[in-house]
Amino acid sequence: MIEIGLLGDFGLVVDGVDDPTLDDAIYINVRDSKGVIAGSNPRSVLFAVYRFLEASGCQWIRPGPDGDYVPLRRVHNLSVQLTDKATYRFRGHKNSDAYNLDYIISKIEWSAKVGLNTYYNEFLIPKKFFQSWYNREYPTQKEPAPRTDTEIIAYYELLNREVKRRGMLLHAAGHGWNSLFFGNPLVESDHWGNMEVPEDQIEYLSMVDGERKWHSRPTYDELCYGNPRVRERMVHLVADYAENNPVIERNMLIEDPVYQMSWKLLSVHSEMVILMADVFVARIDGREADEKEAWAALSEYIVENEDITKGVFDVFSFQRIFRDLP
Repeated sequence: MIEIGLLGDFGLVVDGVDDPTLDDAIYINVRDSKGVIAGSNPRSVLFAVYRFLEASGCQWIRPGPDGDYVPLRRVHNLSVQLTDKATYRFRGHKNSDAYNLDYIISKIEWSAKVGLNTYYNEFLIPKKFFQSWYNREYPTQKEPAPRTDTEIIAYYELLNREVKRRGMLLHAAGHGWNSLFFGNPLVESDHWGNMEVPEDQIEYLSMVDGERKWHSRPTYDELCYGNPRVRERMVHLVADYAENNPVIERNMLIEDPVYQMSWKLLSVHSEMVILMADVFVARIDGREADEKEAWAALSEYIVENEDITKGVFDVFSFQRIFRDLP
């Protein structure tokens, strides 16, 4: 008999597991089809089972049932001894291009077979990816079979459940927040969504060539992040989305020092761009007092975040850019 469970169920320890919920480690000790298969967390137990089958001759070549190779052999004398821990905490891939429901589910299933623990659903709702397939936007003799928004949402929710059913970590969103910012539905938030901007909110769009206008596509237009109301609303928007979608991982990056530093870099550099813009606009408008105040704010911010800006940026380099400005 082969017993299957968590490492802790058998009193086992694998070196390097700092956080059992995030660090994937497996232990396999089976001789003549008797022994233990264990993992650091439920998804790692699944990984361990697949590794055992792989060591016994199975292969997971590609997504879908025709991508599995299962050899014909006796099963009473299987022997595998293996202990392993994933080198990288987050390993995964994403949806993209055109696909039907069966294919994307098979891709999620295949991910677990090859030890990928993370899946990224791009966009708030990946409507176009489904529609491209079902509308037959590619060379085919099949008749178009378009799906409704209700069906697309149901597909998306099913994909999320398939990810979580395997204990995998789920990422989502990415592009499309601009559409949600202006109150558009989630299904109109991908590259090809129809974004409407209320007349009284056009001021929240970025200015391009002296105009604030949009092109009806969420990712074609940017928001005016120099406007504090835009920044505040966007922060609350993302926070509310995370709160209302608990199936999506929210805390996984906080514990990882590499991701933690990446987010800090992004935050610091984004704020610096805003402060630089304040300097630039004040100079162009000829507001000397405001420009002096903006320089002081930028200099202070750089000093406060010296751990990020040191060796990368200094206020004197930025000042040189302005020497030739009128």
